[in-house]
Order: sequence, then structure tokens, then C-alpha cells
Amino acid sequence: MYHEFTHQVLHVMTGNNHAPPWLTEGIAVYTQSVKYGIRGAEFPGAPRDGSWSIDELLALRGYDDWYRAYETSQRKEQPSPYGASGSLVTFAMQYENGQLQADFIDYLRDSYRSGAGKRHIWDYMGMSKAEFQRRYREWLQQK
Repeated sequence: MYHEFTHQVLHVMTGNNHAPPWLTEGIAVYTQSVKYGIRGAEFPGAPRDGSWSIDELLALRGYDDWYRAYETSQRKEQPSPYGASGSLVTFAMQYENGQLQADFIDYLRDSYRSGAGKRHIWDYMGMSKAEFQRRYREWLQQK
């Protein structure tokens, strides 16, 4: 329910959804992990899942590509893109105690509203693609 609610809230708040599928589904996977405790709502995020590279996720440009990849994963021919996209969003939200979170949320907002133009997630975070990929790979290897 939280997954689908996230889609609705982001669409209503931004008035659009020009975001790539990995981002739309990744943020929904991230929010579906909500846990309630004495400190209120907490988001542990998706499990670390490097089964898809960043380049492979970015290559899923539209929902036709996304659904083909998902259907293939259901036949056990490849891993699901949902887990990998949730992992990438979890990294962006939680890396180094949320160091990248504000920049990621700007990217999320701009992606929903207008597609973020020619800027990529790593541009918002002030790093090169190679640096972003390196940090993500290192994060994936942590326990």
C-alpha cells in the first residue's frame, strides 16, 4: 500500500511524472519499507541489491522497457529491477547518514516535474558518474 501511495502522492505534489521508471519505482520500493516505533516512522530502505548496474537501470528509459525487464525477471531469466532500483534509492537517501539526501530529493522533484533535463543523479550530487558509481559499489559491499 505504501508503494502505491508514494506514486500517488508524488504525482499529485508535482503535477506530473516525467521521472525514469527506475526512479519512480525505486522511491516507491524505498517507502514501502516504513516501520513504526517509539521514534515514529523510520525507513530502513530496500536491501542492498547490485543485481543491476546503474547503467542497466538507466537504460530502462520507459515503462515498456521496465515491464519487459520485470516480466523477464518473473520467468527467472534475470533479477527483478524493483530490488535494484530500491537499492539505488536507499543508497541516495542513506549514504553517509543522509549526506546525499537533499540533493537526491531535488533530483526526484525535478525528474517528476520536467525530467531533470540533461542532468543526471550524480550531477545533482556534485560528482562525476564514475565517482557516483564507485561510491554505490562500495556501499553495496558494506554490511
